[in-house]
Amino acid sequence: MAAPSSPPASTLCPSLPAESHALAQSARAFRQAALDGRLPPLLKGRKLGVLCDAPAQAEASVVHRAALELGAHVSLVHPGFDEASDGAAMLHTARTLGRLYDVVACLALSPALVRHLRAAAGIPVLDDACLEEADPSALDPDDRRFLWQAVLAASLA
Repeated sequence: MAAPSSPPASTLCPSLPAESHALAQSARAFRQAALDGRLPPLLKGRKLGVLCDAPAQAEASVVHRAALELGAHVSLVHPGFDEASDGAAMLHTARTLGRLYDVVACLALSPALVRHLRAAAGIPVLDDACLEEADPSALDPDDRRFLWQAVLAASLA
C-alpha cells in the first residue's frame, strides 16, 4: 500500500472549503494503513509541540498518539500565557516555539491567540478548528486521530 497522500499544506488553517473532501480522504487512508499495520513514518525525526490547558488533555492524548504513530517526537506544553499576556513576551514565546518545533498544535486556545502564534512562530501552527473542515459524514466519530495525522502530515509536507 502506498503512503496516504495529504492535502496541500498551504490551504490548512485557515483551510478552504474545497479541502474538506481531501482531508477526509487522507484520514481514511491513514485509518486503513493503521488497520493494515503499515502506517508510514512520515513524521520521523520531526518535533511537535502540543500547547494545551487541562480541559484539552483528552484531545492532547489523541494528538500525541497520532503524531507518535507517524514517528514524531511530541512534547505536551502548558502555554503559560493568554490573550491578556504582554505582546512582547508572547512574540518571544512564539519565536522560541518556532525554534524548538517543526509544528505546534494548539488545543482549547482562543482563535485570537492562535492567530498571534501563527503570525510570529515561523512554523505551522495548527488548532482543533483545522479538523472541523473534514466531512463528518465520511468518517467514524472515533477517527479524530486519523484526522490529526492527515493535518499533521499536510502541514509538514
